[in-house]
Amino acid sequence: MTPPDSADGPVAPTPLATRTHNQVQLRHLIGSKWSRVDGKAAFVHYGCIARNAETVLLRSVLTPFDDLLLPWRDLRNVAVWTPGWIPCAASDDDV
Repeated sequence: MTPPDSADGPVAPTPLATRTHNQVQLRHLIGSKWSRVDGKAAFVHYGCIARNAETVLLRSVLTPFDDLLLPWRDLRNVAVWTPGWIPCAASDDDV
């Protein structure tokens, strides 16, 4: 799909680095993978296991007992969440 043209010519697509929000499609939310990027949680990688009209239940991949229940609209915040799993930095234990 090509972007619409403006009066000045074609409009370039927005680069991912300048996104203002994540795109969340409710029908594809269950089974989706998310990474927490704000550094405030003990774990980074989560999978969506349930949702209703207003909330989503995310389960940590490394510790299945660590669940987060939050409004699904919070996943749109790029400062906190990114779709997919991002690589983690190596810790001193891994060396």
